[in-house]
Amino acid sequence: MTLNEHTSGPSDDIRERVRDTTINDTTLLSTDYCNHLNEVVMLIGMIGLVGDAKDMLAEANEWKPITYAEHFESSGLSIGPLAIEAYDICEARYREAFDTTLEKFDQRVISGCSELADVIDGGDTGHITFSANALSMELQALIDQLGGIIHGAGTTDVVDDADGLSQDDIDALF
Repeated sequence: MTLNEHTSGPSDDIRERVRDTTINDTTLLSTDYCNHLNEVVMLIGMIGLVGDAKDMLAEANEWKPITYAEHFESSGLSIGPLAIEAYDICEARYREAFDTTLEKFDQRVISGCSELADVIDGGDTGHITFSANALSMELQALIDQLGGIIHGAGTTDVVDDADGLSQDDIDALF
């Protein structure tokens, strides 16, 4: 047995197994999870573009946050079990930054959809479009942060200023 075989642990084994997948071999996180998040960002972005914003908002409200494991358990992806296994042993600095940013994303979707409902009830199509676009861009910035964490290129410090414009800021523009 070589020295490497003695010192290699579970993370070394999994790092080898994730090569050539969508799971980063440094962070042990997968970009495939972001597909779940992109769905709601697309729906919110479309709110300002469609004639019936209420129907599109209702569709966005049907989106529900799911955990990383839930996503991969239900995804049908061949890497699903490996992605869950890798996540379970992911270094705390990546996992905590990922989980914190994800929680911020999930909370912002919920609060943002509530804010959009008020804007839609106001009936001003310009305000609806602006608000939906602002929320969509804010959520996309959080997905970009997650992507940086997943790829190990971003900071593992959660960026607090990614909130973008609040509804009060948006209302003040009108």
